Amino acid sequence: MAHVMASFAAPSPWADKRNPVDDPKYKKCDSIAERYPGLDGNLLQDQIFADFLLSTAGDVRLPLLDSTNKPTMSRHRLNNRNHVAVREGLVKRIQSKGLVEGVRGQAWAVPSLETKDSWELISHATLVEALYIAHERDVHNKNPYVRRSMELGVVAKVFDPLTPDDVLAFLKKLHNEFHFGAQTSHLEMYDLTKDIEKGWRVLCKAKKLKARTCPTKGDGTYVKKYWKYIQEQHAGAFKTFDAFLQAKTFMHGMSKAGMLDQYVQTCSERCNFAHPSMSVGLVLAANKTTFTTIYEGFVDTLPTSVLNTVMQCALRFNYPTVIEDAGAADGGADGGD
Repeated sequence: MAHVMASFAAPSPWADKRNPVDDPKYKKCDSIAERYPGLDGNLLQDQIFADFLLSTAGDVRLPLLDSTNKPTMSRHRLNNRNHVAVREGLVKRIQSKGLVEGVRGQAWAVPSLETKDSWELISHATLVEALYIAHERDVHNKNPYVRRSMELGVVAKVFDPLTPDDVLAFLKKLHNEFHFGAQTSHLEMYDLTKDIEKGWRVLCKAKKLKARTCPTKGDGTYVKKYWKYIQEQHAGAFKTFDAFLQAKTFMHGMSKAGMLDQYVQTCSERCNFAHPSMSVGLVLAANKTTFTTIYEGFVDTLPTSVLNTVMQCALRFNYPTVIEDAGAADGGADGGD
């Protein structure tokens, strides 16, 4: 790969760009709506690109390996999904077809602040991870598709390494909505619920807002204010306040019962997040119903370990798994975040 890596020997096009942290565009905001009030759609995307894209010359082709053959790309901490089944399906595709450019969305990345000439992916991470796995399994470098994919590297949009978290989180969500791979998962929605609650608590404390002091009718009720906050700060995340409550109730209930960590791990390993029948809204609703029915019905009669086993087994019926459709993991994931 020496001849391939040589093409990347020149200084990065953003190497000398280090914007001052006191620039207003780097200010801390709780949400993208707070940072860019009144903007949405491609108008919002255009402004973000204008503010934070580093390369003014268009997309950049990034190497997958450094001069010592170590991976140059890793998943950004804000893009913390672990879709095992989807990733394994992508590995099989890459082994048989390679990483075909331009048909699976695009890598969006930020340069690492810790490691020189490396990048953290806010999109395309699952796909790049799959390529690394395929490369690792091709011990004798005999697979022409994998070899060519590793030689080509990845075409990416590269953003300022100081891009604020709310902007990166929005870009991740935006990419998930349109690349036709695995959508924002129900596990990510549970994480988002935590962020919403945290932001709401901060707002309530700042404005001294309490449920008992709010009107009981009209737009000024505590629930209406809470829902308005969600709509403004996390537009489109939940279709209704009830949907948010379903996610919140399940997450807190499972956590209190000591069952949440196992559920997340099992889901990551077994759920086919890219299956055509996957509906995040339906999973959120079904999970809440399943948890309430089983926990309230058997918490006083079943030993904790048995109750946990029953719960984990029952929850598996709420999402498509690799075992149910082994081919879907291979054929259903065109994107890869």
